[in-house]
Amino acid sequence: MRTPLFLIGGCLLNLTASLQGQEVGPSGFNISSITVGGSGCRENSFTTNVAADRMSFALTFYENIVESGPGIDLKNGIKNCQITLNLSIPVGWRFAVAGFDYRGYIKLDEGIEALHNTKYYIQGAGPGTTVTNTKKGPEDNPFFYQQQVKIDDRVWSPCDKERAMNINMTMRVWNADRESFPNAYGVMGTDSAEGSFQKWKLSWSRCP
Repeated sequence: MRTPLFLIGGCLLNLTASLQGQEVGPSGFNISSITVGGSGCRENSFTTNVAADRMSFALTFYENIVESGPGIDLKNGIKNCQITLNLSIPVGWRFAVAGFDYRGYIKLDEGIEALHNTKYYIQGAGPGTTVTNTKKGPEDNPFFYQQQVKIDDRVWSPCDKERAMNINMTMRVWNADRESFPNAYGVMGTDSAEGSFQKWKLSWSRCP
């Protein structure tokens, strides 16, 4: 497996709560537990760090890398990770995802394409939102993707109930033109040592 030197880390995720522009949630909000599974975050392939005030969390994945090329098993071209956050929400408050940031590294020969797909949804609050970012080779650069959710489009958690926030990530690279580029190679991943991350921004509102 050919892995560039810059892919020495994994995927760093960071969740912060914001209230009226401040990175702090209402008193009583906390992340009670985090469950992670999937081919991109297998047992013993990641580390978890929850802040003492339980207002943020970080996950670093050491195998969250996908690649495609001659002699590489097709299963190495796709990875999935399911993250479930069990949240305790203070009585009288609700939250919504206000934004999503993702930064990583990618190297694609001509003919190779890559996809990063994230779906997030709050238990009991509808189907959720899917964010998709695609790239085509040739490409050999760090990349940054950011999405801000408009106020009118935000999906709010149900009031006065503890709810889980689910995040499902899929990374994939593949040769879209094997006939023209049979020896093309591509890799996508993230390097936490370089500050790569996924960041979830929350907004808060009093229950109506």
